[in-house]
Amino acid sequence: ELSLTINAHEGNPGNVLDKPMLHRLTGQRQGATSGSDERIEADLVTPPGAQVVWRVMRTSAYPAQAKPTVATVYDSLREKYGPETWKELDPAGHVRHVRWVFDEQGNPLQGATNEALARGCNIAGLNSTSFNIPAAQQGPCNQVVHLTVAIRALKVPGVADLLEIQLVNVPLAARFFPATDRWLQEQQGKAADRQVEQVQQQGVKPTL
Repeated sequence: ELSLTINAHEGNPGNVLDKPMLHRLTGQRQGATSGSDERIEADLVTPPGAQVVWRVMRTSAYPAQAKPTVATVYDSLREKYGPETWKELDPAGHVRHVRWVFDEQGNPLQGATNEALARGCNIAGLNSTSFNIPAAQQGPCNQVVHLTVAIRALKVPGVADLLEIQLVNVPLAARFFPATDRWLQEQQGKAADRQVEQVQQQGVKPTL
C-alpha cells in the first residue's frame, strides 16, 4: 500500500497568538487494490493543555474484490474491544451500529444505565459551546469515553463496504475546551496591552 499522507491543521483565533496552534491532523492512504482507501482524523487538545489526542476517527473502504461480511467485521470488533455496550441492527437484521462506553482508565462500562448512554448520547460536532455550562451541571454523556462504529453495507445487505470508527474522550474535551477559551481571552488581553504600549511608544499626538 501507499504511504499515509499527513496534513496539519492550525488556527490563530483573532490573530492574537505569536504562532498558530495545531488542533487537527488528517491523513489519507489509497491502497493498491481498486476501491480501497483509508482516512484518519485526529483532533488535539489545544493550549494551555498538553497536546494529546482527544478524538480520532478512521474510515476504511474495502476493495471491490475483498469485501468482508458485516458479521465478520462485527466479530472482529468484539474480539478487539470486547462485548459492546449497545448495538443497532438494520431492517435485514445485520449489525450497522456498535457502541462501547469506557471510563477514562479504559475500563468498559456495562449495564442498563451505560447502555442508555451508548444508545442516546450525541457526540457529533463537539466544540467549546458544548461545555459552556459548569462541569457539575453537565450530563452523564460528558463523563464517559465513547467508541462508536458504523458498518456500512451500501450495495448488498450483509456485505460491508465502509467501516467508520470514532473514539472520543469526552471528559477530556469537557476540561480542555473551557481552559482553552480562558487562555485565549488572556492572550487577547495581552495582545491589546501590547498594542496600547506600541502606540504610547510612538508618541503620536492627536490633532485637536
